[in-house]
Amino acid sequence: MGPLVFKTSVGGEEPPGCVRFAHASAIARKQRPAGFLGRALVSPERAQWGGFSAVVGRKGILMRGMRLLGVAALVAVCFSATGCIALKERFTPPPTVITLAPPVASVEATLTGEYLVEGRPESLPLWPGSTVTTSSTTRAPTGISWNATFTTADDFDAVVKGFAVGLEKSGWTSEATDASTDTEKITLLSATAKKFDALFTLTRSTDSSTTEIGVVVTPK
Repeated sequence: MGPLVFKTSVGGEEPPGCVRFAHASAIARKQRPAGFLGRALVSPERAQWGGFSAVVGRKGILMRGMRLLGVAALVAVCFSATGCIALKERFTPPPTVITLAPPVASVEATLTGEYLVEGRPESLPLWPGSTVTTSSTTRAPTGISWNATFTTADDFDAVVKGFAVGLEKSGWTSEATDASTDTEKITLLSATAKKFDALFTLTRSTDSSTTEIGVVVTPK
């Protein structure tokens, strides 16, 4: 028996050893609907393999493939960008806003400068961070009075408000009187408690960056 010969639809011959399938011509004549891939790859050029023929364009395959890759890349970039933004918005906590409370006179105020002499009432608030410049005691008709002076770089109005708040928290009742002049801010802050009276004098010159605090405490 001689070698089998595969004859194509255009009359060519295949090398020995090829096998011709039965009903190949019938299958070739039967039209099959083109699916998505087939429609995407169709071009005017025709290529034939054996008894089968298909409309396939090499240039069409390349161009459509590149278009598909381009669309896929664009979708990936868009998804990556929006996805990253969404994840960032989801997992990034909102910023923490810290509002600092204004300074207030306190009985536990930390001071610098000179040493305070004994005799200060335990409930008397002082300005935090201020510098002690003088302190002393003197004899008064009702007993021993306690006197001290301080300086601070804090704003004058803030010191006045801070003393009013601090005195109220410490159980003192206070009243402020404005005695300012053209060249100096002055506020007299009189305060009273169960056993003591106190007078705070707050001053600040218009050309100065320092607020001076003087206090005199006398027993009732």
